[in-house]
Amino acid sequence: MCCCCTCAGHCSNQGLSLSLCLSLSVRAPRQVNSRILWHLVRHYLGGTLRSLRLKGVLHSVRKHESLTEALLLELGKRCPGLNALRLIEMNLRGISYECLPPSLLTLELTHCEIPLHWFRVAPGASSSSTSSSSSSGSVGSGGGGLGGRAPPPRIENLEVDSVPNFSDQHLQSLAARTTLKTLLLSEAYRVTDGGIERSAERLSEVVRLRLYGCNISDGALRHVGRHLTQLRALDLTKFCSMTDAGLACLVGLKSLQSLCVEYCYQLSVDQLVSVCAGLPSLTKLNLNGNRYSEEELQKIRQSLPNCTVTNELQETDSIPKY
Repeated sequence: MCCCCTCAGHCSNQGLSLSLCLSLSVRAPRQVNSRILWHLVRHYLGGTLRSLRLKGVLHSVRKHESLTEALLLELGKRCPGLNALRLIEMNLRGISYECLPPSLLTLELTHCEIPLHWFRVAPGASSSSTSSSSSSGSVGSGGGGLGGRAPPPRIENLEVDSVPNFSDQHLQSLAARTTLKTLLLSEAYRVTDGGIERSAERLSEVVRLRLYGCNISDGALRHVGRHLTQLRALDLTKFCSMTDAGLACLVGLKSLQSLCVEYCYQLSVDQLVSVCAGLPSLTKLNLNGNRYSEEELQKIRQSLPNCTVTNELQETDSIPKY
């Protein structure tokens, strides 16, 4: 793991006075071993820490990871106000989801590896969640048999970017155990129509959704339109298989304020106008990357007078990663 500390609070390069730290980023350029990270958690981090960003060495020649279950349990005890954890290039295959700090509301995973059953409720988890967290106990690799710890977090905001093994099973397990408000999936090619169908009903509280680089079709949008009726922002960037039929499934999203259909090449102007005109809350329509003529864009804008319509073109290899 690499380290460069940045925090909103009192922090000095020499003494690391982090008592009032609100946000901490642990990344390049300095290598941090497990001992140093333990020292940081035990002596400098406390109840005021709200956000923590850790970058590992998953794609480095050196594969040793400093993040362990025991360290996460200690972090949860010493930082009860920690609500956002951002993990980058981390090998989490030996880490149980149950060990994450119970106060977490936001979890971001970028270029990480996670276990197959990571979000699944462990056997006996309900009884262990009421146990005292005064003892960290013996920590096994990736297992769920950690007694005497606080209950696992109830994540409200999840962002997954380029986590190759994130699948339908992960989505279903997470939807079953927590009430998500934000779900942002990028390059999640193992998420399919079936996963969306089986999870959608339990994702009814989601207000912000991104399905970028998923292996889905119009069928997934039927379930989104039917169950995710509280959506306010929907990002379908590079959903190249989406057709007018799929777009029509969104007509029931009456709270939708922002719709992004960048690089969705099969959408006709007439269908865009028909669907978007029926979304009373829509104020932003992103058509970037779609080659509509000036006449077609004028028709769209005139039909949506209360909506800002953007249509910028750029090379496909420079499509932004969200």
